Amino acid sequence: MFRDLIKISTNTLSQLVAKSVTTTSTLAITLLVTHNLSKSDWGVFVTITSYVALFYLISDFGLNGIVTRELVKNEEKISEYFNRLFSLRIVLSVITIFVALAVLSFTNHSNFIKLGIIISLTTVFTLAVFNSAVAIFQANLRYDQAALADVSGAIITLVLAYLFIISQLSIIFVVVAYVVGGVVRACLSLILVRSQTKQVRLDFDLPSWRQMILASLPIGVTLIFSQVAANIDKQVVYLANYDSSLSLNNELAAGYYGLAYRVFEFGIILPAFFVNSIYPFLIRDQVKDLRLLRENFFKYGKLLVVASFLVTLAVFFLGSKIVLIFGDFAPAAEALKILSLSYPFFYLTPLLMWTIITLGREKLLPFVYGFAALVNLAANIYFVPKFGFVAASLITVFTEILILLWLFALLKPLFAQISQEENEDN
Repeated sequence: MFRDLIKISTNTLSQLVAKSVTTTSTLAITLLVTHNLSKSDWGVFVTITSYVALFYLISDFGLNGIVTRELVKNEEKISEYFNRLFSLRIVLSVITIFVALAVLSFTNHSNFIKLGIIISLTTVFTLAVFNSAVAIFQANLRYDQAALADVSGAIITLVLAYLFIISQLSIIFVVVAYVVGGVVRACLSLILVRSQTKQVRLDFDLPSWRQMILASLPIGVTLIFSQVAANIDKQVVYLANYDSSLSLNNELAAGYYGLAYRVFEFGIILPAFFVNSIYPFLIRDQVKDLRLLRENFFKYGKLLVVASFLVTLAVFFLGSKIVLIFGDFAPAAEALKILSLSYPFFYLTPLLMWTIITLGREKLLPFVYGFAALVNLAANIYFVPKFGFVAASLITVFTEILILLWLFALLKPLFAQISQEENEDN
C-alpha cells in the first residue's frame, strides 16, 4: 500500500504541477480578458468555449478507460493499442466537428459567436490526439510526460493571448490562442508517446474499432451526458429570454455565471487527477483481491471528503473577495458560493464512477448520467429565465447530489456482495 501511495502521489503531483501551470494560464487569461475587454466580451468567450466543450467527449468517448484497463493487463500490446486508438480518435473527431457544425446552424447564437465556435472546434481534433497519448501515459504511470505536453501548450496559449489582448484585437483572437496552444500540446504528446510505443502510425482496423467502441459505449455515453450536464447551463444562460423584472442582459449573465463557474472549476481539479492516478491500482486490486479494492476505496474516499470540505469552506467564505479580483463582477459571488456547496459531491462522484467501471458494471452508468443531464437541462430551461443565472448554480448542486446518491445505490450491493463472499471464505 505504501509503494502504491508513493506512485499515486508522484503521478498526482505531476498532474497537479501541470494543472497548476495550465490553471495559472487560464486564470491569467481570464484576468486579462476581464480587465482589458468588456464584460460582454467575457460572456461571448464563455459561450463559445462552453459550446465546444459539449462535443469534446463525443470524440473522446471514454476510450481511455477501456484501453488503460487492457494495457494494465497486456503491457506488451502498447504500440498496437495506441495506433488503433489514435486512428479511431481522428475519425471520431472529424465526425464530432461535423455534428457540432450541424447543430450550430440551428441555434440562435450571433454570427460573431458562431465564427468563434467554428474556429474553436479545431481543438476537438487536437484534444483527441492528446487524450490518445494520455492513455499510454496513464497505463505506464508516466503523467510527467503528459504534464510536459500540457504545460507547453498552456504557456504558448498564454503568451499569444497576452499579445493579442494588449494589441486590442477582438475576443476571437483569444480563441485562436487556445487553438494554437492545442496544436503544440498535441504535437509534443505524439513525440513523447513515440518513445514508449516505438512508432506512431494510422491503423484502420475496423474490427478492433468496433470492439473498442462497443466496450467503451457505456463509459462514452456516460461521459457525454456528464459533459452535457456540466456545460448546457451556460448555453441556456446565454440564450434565455429573461423575465423583464431581472433586468438581465444575456451576454452579461453569461459573463457573471461563466466567471463563477470558472472559479468553481479550479476547485475540482484535485479529485479528477487523484482518481486518474488511482485508476490503474483499482484495476489491479480488482484482479488480485476485491476485498483490498473495497478497503482502499474507503481510504481514498476519506481523503477526498476531507479535501472537499476544506475547499468548500475556503471558496464559500472568500467567494465575494475572489470574484472582485477579476474586476466589477460582484453579481457572480452569490453563484460561486452556491456552487461551492457542491464540492463534497463533485469530489466523491469520480471515485464512485470509476470504481463501478472497475467492477465491470459500467452499463448502468448511462442511465444515471442521462437522467441527470435531462433533469439539469429541463430545470435550467424552466428556472433560469424566471430567476436568472443564480438558478443555474442551484441546479448544478442538485444535479450532482442526484448523481452521487444514485452511484451510491449502485455501488452498495456490489460491496455487499464482496462482504458476503468474504464471510463465506471465513
